[in-house]
Amino acid sequence: MSWSDDECRPSYAAVALSQLCINTTIVTNTTQHHFTNLDYKNFNLDIEKADRLFNAIKTDNVKKLNKLKSVQAPKEIHTNNWLVNFSKTELPSEIKDTLSLGPNHGLPYKNVNLPIDDILSSVELALIAKDGITIDKVRSNISQLIGNRLVKHPPKSHCQITSKVKQTIEFLKQNNHLVVTDADKGNISVVMDKTDVEQKYQDILNDSSTYTLISRDPTIEIQKQVNDMISLWQQKKFIDSNSAKNLKTHKSPPPKIYFLSKIHKNNVPLRPIVCNINSPTYKISRFCSSVLSNITGTSNYHIQDTRSFVNKIRNTQIPPEHLLVSLDVKSLFTNISTKLAISLISRNWPNLKSHTNMNKKEFLAATKLCLDSCYFAYEDKFYQQIFGVAMGSPISPVVANL
Repeated sequence: MSWSDDECRPSYAAVALSQLCINTTIVTNTTQHHFTNLDYKNFNLDIEKADRLFNAIKTDNVKKLNKLKSVQAPKEIHTNNWLVNFSKTELPSEIKDTLSLGPNHGLPYKNVNLPIDDILSSVELALIAKDGITIDKVRSNISQLIGNRLVKHPPKSHCQITSKVKQTIEFLKQNNHLVVTDADKGNISVVMDKTDVEQKYQDILNDSSTYTLISRDPTIEIQKQVNDMISLWQQKKFIDSNSAKNLKTHKSPPPKIYFLSKIHKNNVPLRPIVCNINSPTYKISRFCSSVLSNITGTSNYHIQDTRSFVNKIRNTQIPPEHLLVSLDVKSLFTNISTKLAISLISRNWPNLKSHTNMNKKEFLAATKLCLDSCYFAYEDKFYQQIFGVAMGSPISPVVANL
């Protein structure tokens, strides 16, 4: 006859509790002979006090547990706020559930795809400053966890998620006229018809006042300009060899553009984002922005957030027949003049020079290179941004706050 874990657990707990009571009685009888009557009386009072405290805590915990049981989370999770469907296609509930998870949801690994090397390298990195005993203990625990994961079947909940993911992949293959993107705010997934999305893409890229199509990939040329500039900095002792090594780039990919949906606005316009990570100017842009950040927020017109604005106008009296107006800048980054940005940096150089070893000429040249090298790849074509700065570049938010 076999017993389930749930059936065995109460019986085992009862036996363990009974044995604990017996052991407690034995210890009490043994120690009683070593106490005076007064000491033994005080000892019993302490035990009674501890029992009252234990029972009070137990009663509170039982109440909390019963309350939690009465308001258990529903099995069906409503995902209306996590997914917006602007397409003409009705989405099945399983597909909605999966797409509502969002791009940052950690899907379960199959055993064959378990990133053991990455796990072990991350653990070893975290153990660098630990003592030998801790290192051996953690390594043993990690080894046991990975071993158990490889030989055991995944939890039932993982199987359900994996099944829905497979259904979603198959559904999107069969309905390749659909595009799944992210909203620009709220961590919401967005489903749109591909024809509508591509038309919006082209409307943005065909804006001749902001972008122009170029005939070739300028990545190698820009990478050489950046590396030559960094070598010059090292020669002039602006930076040391380690900094120069960290700032230089090799085999850089071109920046890529992607679009986020502004679901809170009419006709769902798109926000273009140029991903500059690992691009030729990414590291030097971060370097320049770290220097420039020392003077951002110093303007009389700078407002950090809504709360600081409220505090600033708290005691302001609005005269009769006057209105308080809020203005929103349309496409802020693509409307920033790079020439004006360079001019502002030059004007503020007295406040900047103490934050860098570079001279004014070299720093302005580096900043100008970062701002003028806004280009990206899209569907095997290359585009140059001819006005404004790219949203996605490390230097753009800092320049916007000057």
